[in-house]
Amino acid sequence: MDQTSYLTAGGIWGATSGFLIAAGNNVQPTEDRYSWGVGGGLIGLSLATLAVTQSTMDDGDATLVHSGGALGLAFGAATQYLYEGSTGGTPYTGMGYGSAIGLAGAGFLATQVTLSPSRMLLIDLGAGGGALIGAAAGSPLVFNNQTEGNTRAWLSITAGGALLGGGLAWWLTRDSSPASHALLQWGTPTAGVIATTPTRTGTTPVYGAAWSGSF
Repeated sequence: MDQTSYLTAGGIWGATSGFLIAAGNNVQPTEDRYSWGVGGGLIGLSLATLAVTQSTMDDGDATLVHSGGALGLAFGAATQYLYEGSTGGTPYTGMGYGSAIGLAGAGFLATQVTLSPSRMLLIDLGAGGGALIGAAAGSPLVFNNQTEGNTRAWLSITAGGALLGGGLAWWLTRDSSPASHALLQWGTPTAGVIATTPTRTGTTPVYGAAWSGSF
């Protein structure tokens, strides 16, 4: 991936945001929602182009934008459910605005920081794992007696777990310094191509997460 991938990410998530916002506002006829998607894609592509003129983008920046759009969509959906106190229906509006905010935030952040694709993948895995743990921990709230209050509490626990998981993954994968090296004496997580498998047409990479170091 290169700067083209960064531009593509901006266009894809901009289009996704536009379409979802139109769906959330029940734009009619339904074919007009695709026009909103095209408009959103053009806005996202324009912002990405502006960012490219200000800074050189690499693989990590493109991955960051994709993650920002996806995490923004998820948190936007949770926010709408939290506001409504129910998990019924599809939260198009929340997902649309959430992905737009995530896209804009990640796009700006990409111009300020340097982040490898593997580290961003681990942060995403940390956020997803934290959300699953939070959802499991709070599940009795919605399985035993599902009320608006219990639903909001479960959503808050799930979102909090995602934030904690992502934050922990970010902290564990940060660049080590003499002061922090002792805290990471048991090793650090890594992600990416961890092996290759021979096939009739050549070798196929195997992607995954691993731990480097000693326990």
